[in-house]
Amino acid sequence: MNTQPNADEVLRELGRRAAGLSPADVERIVRESRRAARRADRALQFNDLVQALGQTKPPLSAHVRRRLAIHEAGHFVAHLTLGVGLVSAISIDTMEGGGWIRMEQPRDQEATEDHLEKMLVLYLAGRVAEEQILGNAAAGSGGSAQSDLAIATRLALDMETRLGFGEEMSLIYLDVKDVAWTLLSHKELARRVNSRLYDAEGVMHVALDDLAALVAPKQVVICEGNPMGSVPGKNTEHDARIYEAIFADEMPDTTFISAGNSKEVQNDFIGLATVLPKLASGMKIIRLIDLDDHTLTDIAAFKSKGINVLSLRHLEAYLYDDEVLTALCDSVERPEKAADLIAAKGAAIASVVSQGHPADDIKKAAGNIYVEAKKMLSLTQAGNDAPAFARNTLSKLIKPGMAIYDKLRKDVFGN
Repeated sequence: MNTQPNADEVLRELGRRAAGLSPADVERIVRESRRAARRADRALQFNDLVQALGQTKPPLSAHVRRRLAIHEAGHFVAHLTLGVGLVSAISIDTMEGGGWIRMEQPRDQEATEDHLEKMLVLYLAGRVAEEQILGNAAAGSGGSAQSDLAIATRLALDMETRLGFGEEMSLIYLDVKDVAWTLLSHKELARRVNSRLYDAEGVMHVALDDLAALVAPKQVVICEGNPMGSVPGKNTEHDARIYEAIFADEMPDTTFISAGNSKEVQNDFIGLATVLPKLASGMKIIRLIDLDDHTLTDIAAFKSKGINVLSLRHLEAYLYDDEVLTALCDSVERPEKAADLIAAKGAAIASVVSQGHPADDIKKAAGNIYVEAKKMLSLTQAGNDAPAFARNTLSKLIKPGMAIYDKLRKDVFGN
């Protein structure tokens, strides 16, 4: 050999490069390398095997390798977070130009619904990691019967049809032979299967929200707002992003997730309140809805179900509070404008009331208040519209020690 690494180093390096190959592939590569060495009239060398192993795998660009690494890291984080099995190997060097992770499960592992739901999360974790870190997922998660999506779909279908965990008729056993035909022919069954997969994907979006931390949040607040989707809009997770900006410093272990309108949050429409606690033991879930026009009786009923209700109509009522508008003027060194801006707010509310809306519907008046604030304070780069202004400017002005901060904190967390 040209260099003489010790035996352990040789075996480790060759094992890494041969990861994903079958025993027959390895035997063939060694045989061909020996033949080439004999033709060169010398002994087989370490570098001969390294070169031969490299030629069995397609060269990959740096950005493709990065995507593969992120994908497999997502699976690994899921293993760590869920405590499912033991990871013995991970690689992005397969013969097909992909990656894989090897997991060993205890022989006495019980196939409970809870465990199978964790397995669904595990299968989809690589795809979600790509979406979180790169902004999209490649087709590598699907496309074949051995793909992550195929395996997850099959498991979710089995849970509904033959493992006794179906949403409907759970005691009936149906041995499905043709997955595609079954799902295409039975729309309601397909909906339930997709719902299980969607819930599992949502769990990983939470767990991988900060991939570097490698931990699930200690507390999750499920609030109103358009939820994260495959094609997010500019106001996706509007409420969640505002709460995050306000409470991030005091509560770094709390994650906020927008999960739809008030009814969808109440009814746990996308399953977060049900599934998330299975992600990590001890995780606290808070569901939070706007006050809107709910009565005191409604509020008491919500609280009995563990649902917190804002004491003001909606989030904008906190963001456009007089204390916050005063802080805005102070932040641009125009404190003398505070009274004028508050008066402009009053005029905007009066206009809304004249149109038949409640006097506390600040959301309806927000657009006019935003325009007056920009004009009065000569604001630039504060947000292109009222929602962006709320997220990027007003939310950052609500700080501990302010009365409105304390009020919102009590409303959200109940203490």
